[in-house]
Amino acid sequence: MADLDYKVFNGVLKKLRDMGDGTYAEVVAGSAGAPGSSDTTEATQLLVKTAVEAINTKTGALTETAPATDTASSGINGRLQRIAQRVTSLIALVPTALTASGNYKTATNELNVLIAGEDIDNDVLKVESRYSFANITTQTSTVVKSGPGLLKRIIFGQALASGVVAIYDNTAGSGTLITTITFPATLLNNVACYNFDCAVATGLTIVTSGATQNITAIYR
Repeated sequence: MADLDYKVFNGVLKKLRDMGDGTYAEVVAGSAGAPGSSDTTEATQLLVKTAVEAINTKTGALTETAPATDTASSGINGRLQRIAQRVTSLIALVPTALTASGNYKTATNELNVLIAGEDIDNDVLKVESRYSFANITTQTSTVVKSGPGLLKRIIFGQALASGVVAIYDNTAGSGTLITTITFPATLLNNVACYNFDCAVATGLTIVTSGATQNITAIYR
């Protein structure tokens, strides 16, 4: 079929070009009667058509099927459908990830596994204190520990009259004195226990004098 010419507002001439496939494409022409008017060429029209088709391919049809995987190739519409599917699946998982009170489950709750010392029935975590000991039975200066630690208690298995025990936060029998325990000349009881729960920064040294006593330091 031949090209079609028609006039629109202000006498501007429009032309429809027969594309040969049963369709027409608009070709812009100059004003009616104006010299030197020129039509857009058919080759240019074909380039535009090809570019538009390429954009349509990348965009995808309105009813494009979502790709089978998150990384499979697809148009924009298909990709958006895939994202919508994944969001819907994620939302569906939320109820199963919540506890009865509406909080998110932790790994421990979900696996129903107890950690060491956990007492579910009484809602407590049991811990066990462990310490080392040093027994001293002579009048001497004893470095019990070097470095930071904790003096838990001093036990007198046999306290003697006029016995003296000096305790230092140090690696020698001098420096920072924690306390000095001095027993009287007349004992009311020769067994005693002193709790400290005292941190030491440098070390723990115990100096015994005045009498040969039997004492045990509990520390860590």
